[in-house]
Amino acid sequence: MFKFSYIWENYLTMKTYYLLFLAFFFTSCASVKVMQFEEITEYVEVQDTKENLFVKSNLWLVDAFNDAEAVTQYSDKEAGVIAGKYVIDSSGLNSMYNLKAVIKIFIQNNRARISIYPLPFTGYTGYGSTSDRFKDAVIKDVQNLIENYEYYISKTKVL
Repeated sequence: MFKFSYIWENYLTMKTYYLLFLAFFFTSCASVKVMQFEEITEYVEVQDTKENLFVKSNLWLVDAFNDAEAVTQYSDKEAGVIAGKYVIDSSGLNSMYNLKAVIKIFIQNNRARISIYPLPFTGYTGYGSTSDRFKDAVIKDVQNLIENYEYYISKTKVL
C-alpha cells in the first residue's frame, strides 16, 4: 500500500536541502572586505596672515559640514591646527555605508595644508562587486572637498 506520509516527509527533507544549498550558494558569492584609503594632502598658497587663514578655515568647516556628525575635535589658533571628523556623504555613491574621515588643516603665514584620511571600513563585496568604483568615488569626493577648501580660502575676505 502506498503511504502519503512517506512522500510528504521526503518532500520536506528535499526542500530543506534545496534551501540550504541556495543559502550557501548566495552567501559564498559575497565576502567581507576591509577597504583601506590613503591620506590625501594638498598645499594651498594664499597671500594672507596666519590669523586670517585660521578664521577662513574655521568658517569653511562650518559652511562645508552642516551635519551633526561632523565635529571639530581640536582647534589651536597659536599652533595653527584644526582637526576633526566627518561622515562622507555616500548617498551619491549608491552606498549604504557611513564612511567616516579625519580632516586636518595646518596653517602658516601665506600657506595652508589640508589632509583628509577616509577611515578604513568593512563592507560586503561579492559577485559583480562595485568596491573599486566605490573607492574611486570616495577619493573623488575627497578631492572635490579639497578643491572646495582651496577656492573658499582664496576667495573669502575676512574683515
